Amino acid sequence: MKTDFINCKVGDTIYIYDRFAITLSEDKITNISKPYDRYDKSVVDITIGDLTYIFTADAEIGFTSSRVIATNKTSLKKELQSLSDKLDCIISTIESI
Repeated sequence: MKTDFINCKVGDTIYIYDRFAITLSEDKITNISKPYDRYDKSVVDITIGDLTYIFTADAEIGFTSSRVIATNKTSLKKELQSLSDKLDCIISTIESI
């Protein structure tokens, strides 16, 4: 089921992978803006706790310097699998050096 950021509502659950702490968590949206244009893309401001992020309105996953934030578990799982596959490739490259 695809849930874009634009269709999220205050109180909806968001799924978060913290790349630095290597943790998975979930939190609630505390505020969401109406869509607006930025750099020729429609975006929304999503507030989780006391932090506000800007994400592409029609995306279901967004990235910050330390976090992967998803509107649903399936999208987060796919992204984490992709990261795992990339790490496996890097590890095998290191072993062949």
